[in-house]
Amino acid sequence: MIVELTAAQRALLLELVGEALDEVGPEIHHTRTSGYKAELKEQRQTLKSLRNLLSDMPQEEHAAI
Repeated sequence: MIVELTAAQRALLLELVGEALDEVGPEIHHTRTSGYKAELKEQRQTLKSLRNLLSDMPQEEHAAI
């Protein structure tokens, strides 16, 4: 799938992904349920992949994912 983003949209997504990553770590640490902890770890990995994808995008006015 290809998604076109403006520089402002890309920056906002990076900020939101960063905030989500900041929040998921402590949530994993405080979770006692192993199944939920595994879901959170998977979510963290997906967020890291998304952050890397957005960070590696060209710095053009419009960028396509």
